[in-house]
Amino acid sequence: MVDNEKRVKIVEMLESGESPTKIARELKTSRNTVYRVKKEAKDGHIKDLKKNEPKTVGIEEAEVIKLVPNERLVLARIGERFVRVVKQPKVRPRIRSKIRVMEITDDLYRLV
Repeated sequence: MVDNEKRVKIVEMLESGESPTKIARELKTSRNTVYRVKKEAKDGHIKDLKKNEPKTVGIEEAEVIKLVPNERLVLARIGERFVRVVKQPKVRPRIRSKIRVMEITDDLYRLV
């Protein structure tokens, strides 16, 4: 896992024209990490870290519909869409309760 300072440094070095291989070597991380951070920056996830502001973009309210056999997931509804929500195994939200979630993929969210 890469800390926020290293992410910002990777983005700054990429913006200055450094190659991913050179960045990985200088920061003692893998090239895959550099490419992953590059993709995150392209998707707009890194700009909030530069300002040291909490990231709230993409946080939505969902309603718990069903607890499923997999203890890490719940089924929830956002508007008219049904989505899967990843949660901690010890967290057991009640059915019809409101939860805050952040999008991971089109139909997969995580509990905030």
